[in-house]
This record gives sequence, C-alpha cells and structure tokens, in this order.
Amino acid sequence: MRRDLQLGVHVADSTSITIKEASKLWLERCDAEGLERSTRDAYAQHVNIHIVPLIGARKLSQFNTPHAHAFADELAKDRSLAVVKRVVRSLGAIFVEARRRGLAATNPLSDAKVKTNDRRKLKRPEIPTKPELRTILAAAQGKHRALIVTALFSGLRASELRASEGTPST
Repeated sequence: MRRDLQLGVHVADSTSITIKEASKLWLERCDAEGLERSTRDAYAQHVNIHIVPLIGARKLSQFNTPHAHAFADELAKDRSLAVVKRVVRSLGAIFVEARRRGLAATNPLSDAKVKTNDRRKLKRPEIPTKPELRTILAAAQGKHRALIVTALFSGLRASELRASEGTPST
C-alpha cells in the first residue's frame, strides 16, 4: 500500500467501485469506441452471464491475482475452455479500463493464464482407410450419396457440411 501511495495509484476500499460498476463503465467505453454490435453484445454476455453473477459485488481494490485464478477455475467447472478464455480476457479489459480511469491500482489479470488443452492428450479421430472409404461410397444411396461424396472429396469440416444447402442439420 505504501508503494501505491508513493506512486499515486492507491485506491482505498471505501472509494473503490465494484466489478459490476466497472463492467458498466467498460461497456460504455466499448460503445464509445464504436465496436461492432456483435462484439459489444458478446462482451455484454460475458459481463451479464459470467462475470457479474460470480464476482460482480466484489470491489476492484479487493480483487487480486489469486482471486483471478479462482474465478477462472470456477468458470472452467461448467464452461468450455474457449468461453473461459474469452471471459477472463474481458475481465482483464475491465481492469484496464478501471486503471485508465484511476479506479484500480493494478490489473490482477495481467499475470492470469488460462490452462490450455494439451493437444497431444486429445484422442485423434479415426480416419477410414482407402478400402473402407470405397466400401462407404459403394453403399451410399439416395439423397445421402451426394453428401457422402462431398464429404469424402471436398475436405469440408463437419460444421461446413451441415451448413451446406439441403443437408440435414441433425
């Protein structure tokens, strides 16, 4: 605290705002910067669905790096890694905006790292052999033959195949 006072960045608990209040200021800043609507909407979802319900009442001055790691761990319990990364990044941006306004002395998320999946541990999909592909192609009939031929020879991902016209989405 003495160092913060010397640097002129100390924010007393009594004057500190909550993460919820800082989130509102950050979203207002996003609006002022003219972000794409979809980006702004995604940020609002991060705030309203993930950040505020879990830590919105906590004061900025009482949130530190161990709290940031605990928050990320809590998110990871029932959310995908991609969502956790985006939400933690948004929370970091909230603290950047708070520091810019003099409302926070530090950004506790500057050192927070979200664990990534180790690709070597993920099970690789089983790829059919050429004889198996020939068997699949020979057995394909009716309206699904076009989908199977497209899948075999186009290199499209499953999501792209589902999105193609006339493809069943289930």
